[in-house]
Formats: sequence, structure tokens, C-alpha cells
Amino acid sequence: MCLDLLTPCHEQLVGEAIEPIRKDIIICTKFGFEEEKPEICLDSSPKRIRQVVENSLKSLRTDYIDLLYRPERTNGSCSGNSKRPYC
Repeated sequence: MCLDLLTPCHEQLVGEAIEPIRKDIIICTKFGFEEEKPEICLDSSPKRIRQVVENSLKSLRTDYIDLLYRPERTNGSCSGNSKRPYC
């Protein structure tokens, strides 16, 4: 699930659903998408990462995210499978 692309309302629903079992699951999510423009997939600035993580922690009712990764834009689409370094 790509929580960065969910609206705050959707993320809150996910948070509500997983709250009782949070310690038994792993939350993995992506970051890097420009707000409202997931097709661009470019904004990996520290400010954007902080914003995404803080918003997700609050909405998901948790104090940690197990895995946070940045997808890479390749051939006009975003992919988390690239081995090239990020800029």
C-alpha cells in the first residue's frame, strides 16, 4: 500500500483498523511523490520526507514506520525496483 498517495481520511481508516494489532504487523510505505501529483514522483527533499512521515504517524496512530522507501521514476512511471542510486 502506498500511504503517501492516500488521502488523510483513508490513512486514518487504515490507522483505526491496525491500531489493535500494530505490534503484530509491519508497515511499509513509499515517499517522494509531489503532493497531488503522484505521476511526477520527484520530491524527496528532507522537508517532504519529514512532512510525509509526520502526517502518516499521526494518521496511522503509531510512533514508527517499519520501512520507508523512495520509488524511482523510470520510463515515465514510478518503480520501487530500481538498483540505481537516488539523487
